[in-house]
Amino acid sequence: MPSGDRHSVSRRRLIAASLGLPAASIMPTGGVGLHQGGVLPDPLVERVAAWITERQQLDALTLEWGNIETQLRTRAGRLGVDIDSARGQELPEARAMRVLDKKIETSHREMADVAEAVSLMRAVSVAGALAKLELGLRVQGKYSWQDNAMVLLESGAEELRTLLARGR
Repeated sequence: MPSGDRHSVSRRRLIAASLGLPAASIMPTGGVGLHQGGVLPDPLVERVAAWITERQQLDALTLEWGNIETQLRTRAGRLGVDIDSARGQELPEARAMRVLDKKIETSHREMADVAEAVSLMRAVSVAGALAKLELGLRVQGKYSWQDNAMVLLESGAEELRTLLARGR
């Protein structure tokens, strides 16, 4: 891509946009971004960034849950009970795991709600279309098909084609 082509996107800017960083402008002309002289960002970028932040928090909760489960397994072994019995008891680890279970469940619901909302939104910039594609890939994950992934990917790709054809 020639460097003067207003549709060209640098690899660095593409990566920044794919990470959902709203302050990063991927348009060579500075058409989208929080710090481009008052130009408003595409709302999709902010929503996808919120989803990514929620996902990172979920990952931290899941890691914490796993660490506590390891502690509970150790305690259960010392008490001579199986892990399922230990989970049902009022041991501090079991209580902490139940609290985390609720937080994890809430996080999953919030992420699903954001993904659904984003799937219904229309990108108004290349950054928004790329953010929508990124969310589709993240929702999809590595293993099994997830709700909203196909809608996000198809609509993000279509919106990107439309925006590039218009020169946005």
